[in-house]
Amino acid sequence: AVVSTQSTGQMSEKISASLPVLWGVLTKNAGSHISEVVNNPDYADEEGRDSDGGEMGFGTLVQAVFEFIQSLTERKKFKAMIRKVLPDVVYYLITYLSIPEYQIEYWDADPEKYVEDDDEDSMNYTVRTGAMELLIDLSTELKTSYVEALMSAITRHISEAGPISEGYTWKLYEACATALNISGSAVEECIDSKKVDFNFAAFYNGVVVPG
Repeated sequence: AVVSTQSTGQMSEKISASLPVLWGVLTKNAGSHISEVVNNPDYADEEGRDSDGGEMGFGTLVQAVFEFIQSLTERKKFKAMIRKVLPDVVYYLITYLSIPEYQIEYWDADPEKYVEDDDEDSMNYTVRTGAMELLIDLSTELKTSYVEALMSAITRHISEAGPISEGYTWKLYEACATALNISGSAVEECIDSKKVDFNFAAFYNGVVVPG
């Protein structure tokens, strides 16, 4: 992430060349993250988590990618790069918001931990909290473009989702609702100014209270 603060043309070229690699980390591993972490009740092993429940291994790698993207959005000269892929970035960030089984077990055992852990300021880093932090930063730095991308990503996820009875679908719906919730200020501002349109009735009926 440090290199993204450099201003030379050479560094810009290096960053441009690095983006496809970093993008591949997120896109190519999204499916395995869902199957191996989110939907895997046996993920709760010492190699996968630290003593506080924080994710290690892949979680650490994703954290570095998230921080790199975040650093780019905070530099005016690199925002255009992010805008070009923003719909897909937001789509995959919502995927990474999905609640892992091991996290559900922690929260079932101690409900107060939900408020403590599921917070962007939590000291216990997980892929989920990292995705939250980046979504919030994108909503601040790229407001209208971000909200447009968010609406597109949510619509895409819902259209691709299976029946609510399937184990993962409710987690995906929760991730969509969480993304919308943490982006509330930007979404409200864009909708009030009529910069973005979104069918909240359909979202409420299809996701919040699905039939």
